[in-house]
Amino acid sequence: MFNVYRGEGVKGYSEQLRTLEFNNAISLASQQILSPLPNPKEIQFQNALHYVDDNGNMEIVDHSRKSPKEKKEFDSAVQYFQLPKGSLEIVQKATERCSLVRDTYQILGKANSYKKLAANVQDHSILQPYYTHGLNSNATWCVRLRDYGNETSSSLRYGKNMKSPLVRERQAILEMKEMVLQFGGKVDLKDPEIQLYILEGLLSQYEGEDEKEKECNKIFAIRLAEGPKVRE
Repeated sequence: MFNVYRGEGVKGYSEQLRTLEFNNAISLASQQILSPLPNPKEIQFQNALHYVDDNGNMEIVDHSRKSPKEKKEFDSAVQYFQLPKGSLEIVQKATERCSLVRDTYQILGKANSYKKLAANVQDHSILQPYYTHGLNSNATWCVRLRDYGNETSSSLRYGKNMKSPLVRERQAILEMKEMVLQFGGKVDLKDPEIQLYILEGLLSQYEGEDEKEKECNKIFAIRLAEGPKVRE
């Protein structure tokens, strides 16, 4: 799973509070659902972004672009975390309480091509209810692509203004058509019930991943929950 945090009106204001708020919300949600989880202090977070300069260097060379502090704030804007299986309801309730969390996502699969990505995720249990003969087959849905940049780009971004690269998004969906055609509901780009994302430009996840997974540059994820609406 991973969190995408909200942008900051005042730089550096929320960076130190993000995981504290989320940990406390996880603890409260697990008590309400009567489902014990590890001590929130033991939940490990890992940055999913890494700023690079125009030369592809992962260390800041041009300090006029980003200072080390700004780099740290940027790198922690998207973070992986791990919880035991069966924790989805707890995570959803926790996210809905967190003003600093924009969205929380569940990773369904990884691959190096869109076709392979579709093959890897099409049988996932989370997606089955939304296929033609599933229990929630009428649910509206959409698939969007988000590119957080790569090792030769300094345009890595996140936040409310981040948009899909439409040409690549359409191409990706065409290559994944055998999977997406299984959904029974209508496509809704404005307010879908099921929000699916193809993500590129994120770092590899935890050390527990095997070597093949670490090499995959495309992630397919479903949005589990959205944080409360706040002014940014």
